[in-house]
Amino acid sequence: MYRDDQEAALQRAESATRENDQLKRENEAMRQALVQQPPVVPTYAMMQPTAIYPNLDPRFLPIPERARLANHSLTTFSPVAAVFLDLFTLGLFGFFHFGLKHDALPKAATNDPSAGKAIGFQFIPYFNVYWQFFRQRRLCDRLDLQLRLRGLPNAAPKGLLTASCILNFIPYLGWAINWLILWPIGNARLQATINRVAALPPTQFDATLLPAPTYGVPMAPYGLAAPPPPTWR
Repeated sequence: MYRDDQEAALQRAESATRENDQLKRENEAMRQALVQQPPVVPTYAMMQPTAIYPNLDPRFLPIPERARLANHSLTTFSPVAAVFLDLFTLGLFGFFHFGLKHDALPKAATNDPSAGKAIGFQFIPYFNVYWQFFRQRRLCDRLDLQLRLRGLPNAAPKGLLTASCILNFIPYLGWAINWLILWPIGNARLQATINRVAALPPTQFDATLLPAPTYGVPMAPYGLAAPPPPTWR
């Protein structure tokens, strides 16, 4: 009798393992189907940038929209090589290399630039003063969104790159600090963040892994109503 019970328990365990493996395969197949679905007109996240950066809580997005936003095409590159190539080319490498990354990220906000805009608008006189801030900060925002979609904290060096842009307007001392300190560190950290996102598969968009908010109600994008706060009895 004891042996029969053992065999029955073993059979149940094997059956549960097979069912779990089957569920995993079906889940991965559904994720692949969501990622590979034909492009559709975004109805939730592609709105005003203030609704996306930096306050969007991905847990309030529908699964298809999470899948669309998580479907990046970033590739890795050596941070050390990025720093040396940028110094060797007097900043031209970083300008084009990081500008092209905008095309490797899905568009979330209405004013997310393409690679052509990110690079081309920098050649517009006077407007380029504003644009150098915008394109650097927006790339950081878009990278951080990729991390938040997967329940990970922000990592892009947004503040550091902003400070670097400010120092561009301080002759001599500001330029020296940029070339010797901020640009090498900022480029290395930015490339490291890109590499981190590139290592995340497009089929991973588990924003539900984010910790529960400690206060208030997380902001929902336009078109979605935020759930009411919990009531205590």
